[in-house]
Amino acid sequence: MKITKLIELLEEKFPNAWFKEGGDFSNAYERAVWTGEGSYVDKDSLVDMFDMFDMGENYEFGAHVKLCRFVEKHGYYVEAYDNGTFFIWPE
Repeated sequence: MKITKLIELLEEKFPNAWFKEGGDFSNAYERAVWTGEGSYVDKDSLVDMFDMFDMGENYEFGAHVKLCRFVEKHGYYVEAYDNGTFFIWPE
């Protein structure tokens, strides 16, 4: 699946979050989707999409499990760059 299509699906699934092509961050990230701080899981709530300090069952290495499971279904995974910057990479 192309990055542009994945971004389209992500924006539809998570309308209260932002997603950009990784190349907008750096040429080294052209194969990834860039996202991060200021993104929320649900349309009508302010549940953070990312929280590097929450070690509970709702987050995996800083990313909310709803996002992780969604991208995994499409052959991608989420990786932290820093506390507020995350990339979604093809497997």
